[in-house]
Amino acid sequence: MYSCSNCGYQSVKWLGRCPECGEWDSFQEIRVASARKDEPPLRPVTLSQLENLSLERISTGLSEFDNVLGGGILEGEAVLLGGEPGIGKSTLLLEVAAYLSKRNKVFYVSAEEASSHIGMRAKRLKLDDINNIYVAEAIDVDSIVELAKKEQFKVVIVDSIQAVKTSRVGAAAGSLGQIRESASVLIQAAKTMKFSLFLIGHITKEGMLAGPKVLEHMVDCVIYFEGERNSELRVLRAVKNRFGSVGEIGVFKMSAAGIYPAEDASAFFISSERTPASGCCLTCVAEGRRSIFLEIQSLVTRADFTIAKRKVSGVDFNRFSVLLAMLEKQLRLNLSHKDIFVNISGGIKIKDAAADLALAVAIVSAYRDKPVSSDYVFLGELGLGGELRRISHIEARIRAAQKLGFKKVFIPQANGVLLDRYSGAIEVQPESSFISVIKNLGL
Repeated sequence: MYSCSNCGYQSVKWLGRCPECGEWDSFQEIRVASARKDEPPLRPVTLSQLENLSLERISTGLSEFDNVLGGGILEGEAVLLGGEPGIGKSTLLLEVAAYLSKRNKVFYVSAEEASSHIGMRAKRLKLDDINNIYVAEAIDVDSIVELAKKEQFKVVIVDSIQAVKTSRVGAAAGSLGQIRESASVLIQAAKTMKFSLFLIGHITKEGMLAGPKVLEHMVDCVIYFEGERNSELRVLRAVKNRFGSVGEIGVFKMSAAGIYPAEDASAFFISSERTPASGCCLTCVAEGRRSIFLEIQSLVTRADFTIAKRKVSGVDFNRFSVLLAMLEKQLRLNLSHKDIFVNISGGIKIKDAAADLALAVAIVSAYRDKPVSSDYVFLGELGLGGELRRISHIEARIRAAQKLGFKKVFIPQANGVLLDRYSGAIEVQPESSFISVIKNLGL
């Protein structure tokens, strides 16, 4: 059999292009052994019998981690944690294991590191009461499942899923067939034996989880640990969660002594001094129930070469290109001979369209070298014609801006019905278009 590494589509012969996702040269050979015949018989139950069942969430000890999971880990839940090498995935789960071990037996499977390295990390983190954490160097999935059943572990951590293998597949560890089958065996064991499962996964250079795409469909929760290595800030983001919201993020502070939840996330992304500077604008993005303030930084300079440079960090490049075209059309700016650089403070990635207005204002401010007041917050999605469109969670964003002491917030005219609620405390300025915002600022 041949399987597509991008979407998991299977074919009896090798294909140059996947008919399901259109990816080229993505088919790899897999060898799967015949299914075992010792599976237990099916015992279905009625839906009425399941209505009275209540699932208890177990706290991981890290409040930010619990928020991302939806309130804690569930019994039998399978969580896949991905991130770049050295970002702190193993450190994060080791701290989680230390807290969970206070009331549960935890099994930490190290398929890549020596057990002594795990012990050195625990010593560096100064973890207390870790007698209930069992560590083993193992790569055989069947042995891991057998030991988990024998010792009745309540939490199993596998580091990493790309390094383990099962005898059911005649291929090397890390191959598509091995990753899929190994994950399937572990997840099935977690559901049957009622233990919580954490799988650590590598990511590719494109930022996606390595292995077949079907791996993400098999687990209950997929979370990414993001951040820059030279920064102490780490962001935990859920992209899939069967038992909670995918809009929540967790913010952590990384130090030599371990990982700590950030109590005030906005303090990590904006400067406390808030000194006005050209090309810098503040916005507020909604991440689940949380409103986080970010500083968008832009630099516009004369291009030294024929082709102008466009470098963005934390912003979707396609969205950035559309906004540039809109600025050139509406304000008649000549940006074709300008190098433009955009950065989001803290290394976070923005997916909220409400940051469009702040990004556009930052570019114009940098182009004309005129600073914008650091007490202003810009909220609004921009259309191709420069119009400001309605955004969600506007009331929570304004309330958060008022709490942090901002003096003025620009919002779309369509959201202006909330003006009466904030009279006097913070000035709310509704605008219908991007042009009116620029005129109001004197840019």
